[in-house]
Amino acid sequence: MTTPFDDGDDVADEQAATPPPPTLTDEVRLLMQEYEVTIVNIVATFDLGLKIDLKDLVMNARNVEYNPRKFGGAIMRLRNPKTTAIVFGTGKVVLVGLNDIDGADFAAQRVETIVRKIGYTDATAKHVTVRNITATANAAHRVRLEGLLLEHARFCSFEPELFPGLYYRMIGPKMCFTIFTSGKVIVCGAKSLVDVGNGFAKLMPVLHQFQMRSRNII
Repeated sequence: MTTPFDDGDDVADEQAATPPPPTLTDEVRLLMQEYEVTIVNIVATFDLGLKIDLKDLVMNARNVEYNPRKFGGAIMRLRNPKTTAIVFGTGKVVLVGLNDIDGADFAAQRVETIVRKIGYTDATAKHVTVRNITATANAAHRVRLEGLLLEHARFCSFEPELFPGLYYRMIGPKMCFTIFTSGKVIVCGAKSLVDVGNGFAKLMPVLHQFQMRSRNII
């Protein structure tokens, strides 16, 4: 016979058995420094655990905009950390504009505090999840995009008459890189800093194979 205490023990055992999240190796950290990898935007979501009257929110909280005829969510602008929180009546919240992974938890706590102060005392920020990371890097050399397309056609799409960047879709970790002739690279679709680092660690050696050599002028 199963009791609530047995269920709790099972959950505790599962949590205890959950392996710690992967971390960046020193080698990947050095590579990220070498290629000037910079986080430019993080999108994260969380749940306040209750429904929010958005008209009440816009009337009683600072730096909040709400126009239901244009958009179904209230726009809350935070200064610290600098980010925008999109609050929906269901209690779901989307964070955009972060440039630090740790900032997602801090921003969620800030939104929770604001909502509690206007009367939603049971609000609790939970299930904070990073949905997308956008980052940039520099390969430190020019890249022959046509050659890259020919050799890696399965992963690439390139229409230079429409857009100057080549799209390179990586399977593991799953993300998409936009590569320019200048050597600038933009990645999106990553879910963690480890994904970003490991993704660039796999991509950069490939780009080196298609380095554009300067011609000697006589």
